Amino acid sequence: MSNKVHVKTGDEVVVINGKYRGKRGKVLQVSPSEGKVIVEGVNIVTKHVKPRKMGEAGGIVKAEGVDGRSAHGRCCRVVSINLHNS
Repeated sequence: MSNKVHVKTGDEVVVINGKYRGKRGKVLQVSPSEGKVIVEGVNIVTKHVKPRKMGEAGGIVKAEGVDGRSAHGRCCRVVSINLHNS
């Protein structure tokens, strides 16, 4: 498998497949070796965080999850993303 990714950090992308189809967002991080992309506002996951230090608050944190690179496509410097549940 090739490690080439058709999007770069900072590109605006559009999801072309999956739960978030049609949603636009900015690419926050790209991992070519894994074939993964993190897009702002897409594939939001909930994490339960324990307090690490005395007095620090724990809680539930929402963050962007990782998507497959084939889930996104570019359109006028706007890239579409195809999200498959894998």
